[in-house]
Amino acid sequence: MGNITDEIYLDKMPVTAGNFLKLIDDGVYNKGTTMFYRTVRLDNQLHNKVKIEVIQGGLNDHEPLKPVPAPRVWNK
Repeated sequence: MGNITDEIYLDKMPVTAGNFLKLIDDGVYNKGTTMFYRTVRLDNQLHNKVKIEVIQGGLNDHEPLKPVPAPRVWNK
């Protein structure tokens, strides 16, 4: 279908970003079971006060991934 390019900020979220990069290195997303089911763009949420941009997806027919402990993050 195509490639997706991400910006990964290891300096801001090292545990989460590191886990995501490990999944990529392990080839989890290359098994043909990745599916994307929702995209939110600035142009498809005209009436929302808070605007976001996100792609949501998951792994179909894949064993659950082990949880990764992460420090609690508080919004300032």
